[in-house]
Amino acid sequence: YDREGNKSAWIKPDSQESFWGLKDFYSYYGRRYGLYYMKNIDYRKRGLYSGADSESQKIDGFTLIKSIRLNKLSGNWVLVTVIDFDSKPKIGYIQWRESDGTIIIFPRIGQ
Repeated sequence: YDREGNKSAWIKPDSQESFWGLKDFYSYYGRRYGLYYMKNIDYRKRGLYSGADSESQKIDGFTLIKSIRLNKLSGNWVLVTVIDFDSKPKIGYIQWRESDGTIIIFPRIGQ
């Protein structure tokens, strides 16, 4: 929770049913309400790729986004449908988390 101070913590749920793993959390809310880029993410990291790794071919890039809908979670990458301001859907993979754990994209919690 504090990258600069190198601090982390655990939160104990009231019951096992109250606990959501990160992948379950992303899948549920990302499919239901969509995703958004975290604040101050460099636009060069907003690439749409043909596969679930940075070595895949870059299909497209975008700066202004209407919506991002999660289709499938695959490691640190998600298969998404992006609606840009040209209103045409673009399908491909985007990185949601870097290898060091830095989160790039987060699910919307509600409408």
